Amino acid sequence: MLEREQAIPLTMKELPFYEQSYTFKISKFGMNSPLSPSNPVKTRSHAVLYRERIYYLSDADEQKEFLTQPSKYTKGVESIPLDINYKPAVCVLGHPKCGKTTLCE
Repeated sequence: MLEREQAIPLTMKELPFYEQSYTFKISKFGMNSPLSPSNPVKTRSHAVLYRERIYYLSDADEQKEFLTQPSKYTKGVESIPLDINYKPAVCVLGHPKCGKTTLCE
């Protein structure tokens, strides 16, 4: 249910704002639909915003199907955005003999 709330249909008026934004990127499917990648219909009229990615769907039926279960069509495709450099850094502080080494292992 939470995944469905993250999927937002975009109108043609809103789409240019999201396409030009640095926060939102086009999905790895590009202009192709994730529901039918073998039958590409390149159209921008049925776009959906899901997890900072823009998905272009072929028609209104595909858009409705994608909005009901977005994770079904995107799971395993791009769980982590690869265009963001993320290097975790951790610092463990504490008194001597308090378990810092055990925690780090």
